[in-house]
Amino acid sequence: MFVREKLNKSGTISVQVILKSSKKYKVVKTFGSSADPNEILALKNEANQWIHGQTGQVAINFDNQRAETEQVLDKIDQVKSVGIDLLLNSIYDEIGFNLVGDLLFRRLVFSRIEYPVSKLVR
Repeated sequence: MFVREKLNKSGTISVQVILKSSKKYKVVKTFGSSADPNEILALKNEANQWIHGQTGQVAINFDNQRAETEQVLDKIDQVKSVGIDLLLNSIYDEIGFNLVGDLLFRRLVFSRIEYPVSKLVR
């Protein structure tokens, strides 16, 4: 479910809760209409609260996405290599590429070995 603002012929904007199912949109509930931006915002907030009460959906705020991502990554204590990385790490070190000391270079080498497709764009 999501909130939709629909422009009416009269020039007002209707605030509706919409359910998309089987490629069709169904109006679940209409919260009202207005031409006043403040009243439209209040109707949208009311509609979002109604959706949350009906389904338990929580709105995700992406304004602070970078800070939240860094916070999650800071909580990761340990990364364990699995699969092909275990094999490639030892070969990479035996060849002597570990002297380069650049993690990005290591990842690019592994990526090229794991996914050996042409990088040409046609």
